[in-house]
Amino acid sequence: MNSDAPLDQAFDAYNARRFDEAEHLVRAVLALSPQHGDALYLLGLIAVQSGALSIAEDALYQAVQLYPDIAAYRCALAMTLHKQGRLDEALEHYRRYASDLAVLAQMGLIYLNKNQESTARACFDKALSFDKAHPESLIGLAQIHIMRRRWKMAEQTLHRIATDTPDKWYYLGHLYRRTKRFAAARRALDKALAAPHESYWIERGRTEWEDGKTDAALVCFQNAVRLNPYAAAAYYYAGRVQADGGRLDEAVDSYRQALKRDDDFLEAHHYLAEALCRSGRAPEGLEHYHRALLLNPRYVPSLFQLAALLENIGEFEEAAGLYFNVLSLKARVPRLSVRLAKTLEGLAKTDLKLARKLAKGWVKNFPADKRAICLNNQLKK
Repeated sequence: MNSDAPLDQAFDAYNARRFDEAEHLVRAVLALSPQHGDALYLLGLIAVQSGALSIAEDALYQAVQLYPDIAAYRCALAMTLHKQGRLDEALEHYRRYASDLAVLAQMGLIYLNKNQESTARACFDKALSFDKAHPESLIGLAQIHIMRRRWKMAEQTLHRIATDTPDKWYYLGHLYRRTKRFAAARRALDKALAAPHESYWIERGRTEWEDGKTDAALVCFQNAVRLNPYAAAAYYYAGRVQADGGRLDEAVDSYRQALKRDDDFLEAHHYLAEALCRSGRAPEGLEHYHRALLLNPRYVPSLFQLAALLENIGEFEEAAGLYFNVLSLKARVPRLSVRLAKTLEGLAKTDLKLARKLAKGWVKNFPADKRAICLNNQLKK
């Protein structure tokens, strides 16, 4: 049986975003021809769309091993590795095609992820030296300006894109939301949504939420899930909106749905912990604060909230350690010094020697903190 016709149908279904149909067709092709490069490639692309990145990686590695000189296969593998945060591995594959403008732009985005802004800019500038209106490179430059809060320069850069691509309007919508121009953000995102994508719906939902339109925001996040049931971010933002409105049980369910799709979603763990604590389920919340800090021990919101939770249940020594961690990160957290002082006062009731030692260390490391000085003097008496 010739596999060309069903594979063509599979690509048509994929391009029309009928991913289940595309997967059924491509797996039928692979059952007949397990080493069919294009079928493995398409299976990888379908798996990426559904968030099944390990499946995507396996399929694309097979395609690359069988046909190492086909650029599309290797670049799709690099994209998958990039999505998994394996940035150096992704760069290794992309570097083979560094003369390609699209690859240069992707390399630039990876260097941005690695906080190597000057190297990222060099990639974008090199691509633009060949094509001054290259859309992906202009979007990359705009992202640098947005990171630096250079709003006007970001907007001018995005308007240099000659064609009205969906991503151009998406990033303009993002920029307008960040600068509280909500009507302009809606107009831009509606243009992006001429080519529906879950990321565009999520950005539209964030715009509605920040403009105080919670019902409209939830509809947008639901639309994102309809397009991609594996869109963890859509569930996460739905949870944020629900929690803001006091609908804590719904928020907990939304966060859990996000974590089902991405168990390493740090912010989902943090806000699930917060919602559980607000619902009177502190022991469950404690578990998710710890999970967030396993993912990022320097994540200030979880450090502070976990410290406050431990302080409230009388675990003063551990709470003090976490507050000191926040202080060491030089994070601007309201009432941090007040909370730390109260914690050390609580600790002094059961272990005055340790409380004095910690207060002395506080003054030593933060000699300008008046509350630290005051507490240290108080505990010396």
